[in-house]
Amino acid sequence: MRAIASLESAPHLDRAGNPVQAMLHGSSFRVALFVLAHIPLAVIMSRSATISTAHALGVLLFGFVWGLRKQAPERVAFVAAYITGSEVLWRMTECGVFWEYAKYATSFLLVAWMAITGSFRRTLVPLFYLLLLVPSISLTLSSSDPLLAKRMISFNLSGPLSLAVCVMFFGQLEMTRAQLHRLLITLIAPILGISTLAFLGTATADDLLFTKNSNFETSGGYGPNQVSAILGLAALLVFLLLSVQRHRAGAQILLVLGVVGFTAQAALTFSRGGVYNCVAAALVGAAFLMRGGQQRGRIVIMSVLVTILAYYILFPRLDAFSGGQLAKRFEDTQTSGRDAIMRDDLAIWDRNLILGVGPGMSRLNRITLQSAIVAHTEFSRLAAEHGIFGLLAAVVLVALGLVRLAQAPTGWRQALPATLVAWSFIYMLHAAMRLVAPSLMLGLAMATLLDDKPRSLLRRAERPGLGPHQEPPRPPLRRELGA
Repeated sequence: MRAIASLESAPHLDRAGNPVQAMLHGSSFRVALFVLAHIPLAVIMSRSATISTAHALGVLLFGFVWGLRKQAPERVAFVAAYITGSEVLWRMTECGVFWEYAKYATSFLLVAWMAITGSFRRTLVPLFYLLLLVPSISLTLSSSDPLLAKRMISFNLSGPLSLAVCVMFFGQLEMTRAQLHRLLITLIAPILGISTLAFLGTATADDLLFTKNSNFETSGGYGPNQVSAILGLAALLVFLLLSVQRHRAGAQILLVLGVVGFTAQAALTFSRGGVYNCVAAALVGAAFLMRGGQQRGRIVIMSVLVTILAYYILFPRLDAFSGGQLAKRFEDTQTSGRDAIMRDDLAIWDRNLILGVGPGMSRLNRITLQSAIVAHTEFSRLAAEHGIFGLLAAVVLVALGLVRLAQAPTGWRQALPATLVAWSFIYMLHAAMRLVAPSLMLGLAMATLLDDKPRSLLRRAERPGLGPHQEPPRPPLRRELGA
């Protein structure tokens, strides 16, 4: 992550006479090395749960030492993004931390930074959203074994907790286009490790059989739903990298291949949610980008290129590899039982209008479903388990997203939050809050986006001693970029 933080921050050195030395000392080389290092790292972690556990604990420790030591918000943001990208990797490699570790680690780190710096401004709305979910906790505590109640509360409220904290933290920050670029790369890097394990699982499977159901072999031996979702997010983030900042021709080609590659692997899991989520959010972002004349030509060319590669070249080969099952899978319009779960959630809410049945208790109160299936849609879960308070919490979430889009300027600074809000909400529609990713994406959507001018990440209006129209003294570039 230090390689990401130092991108474009090192002073210019003239090494024109030694191209090899120039390459080795170039920031692009260090960033590429950081990203590619996750290929062997993922393989090593898959063979040693001890190393995977050390990685998970070490990342959080690194976040406190590196991020909080100088109270630098950009460093804390980078570590939070890295945790988000690593969550599924840790689960795939049987990391020895508890299941919701990534959500609590992210929340703990961000809250620690806000507590140390005293930066709790603009936190009233997300705190109100979180407090709305507290009253129904008593129902779970009184209806279940204490240990089981603790697990259900942790499983179902860790997502809302991390979401509220991410919105609080990022809602106070300003980010330039270059800083956003580095943060997205930091998030994508560990997902490349996930992609590596999924590829190896596909390549080494002894008897690879494709049906219309999700495939664990092509998902690296782990849950296809979560692997597909995070691979689809990686494809979307690479799309954003292409959209919000100009790149050289070679880098653009690599990024286009990255979009296609991550999407193809998400499709091969046969879990459709990740691909649908990525495509829908990308269309939302493209629609906003097309409103700006400067971006329109680039978006059209990029969209045509990706469509040709994906639909006319890659998809037919993947479909042939799966024996025609891939096309059948994506032609299937059934919701894999999610509609029945939502109907049960609404029926439970109808019988428990005020407080619901308590976090985690909806699976024990289902009517039409025989098995105790957990909620898959966060919005219906909020109604079933938190009653009218949960419904109000859902309204607060939607209002946060709409207000953010209404306040954002046009162009990429509106397209990016629109894309992230769309991805977060669509993810919560089909996968509830299984991962910390929707929390961080919705939080990142709340950050104020700036042109590429070096300045502190803290909002200018919230810095002591400065009036609303005063410009603060510009810090050295290296300090600004968190080098």
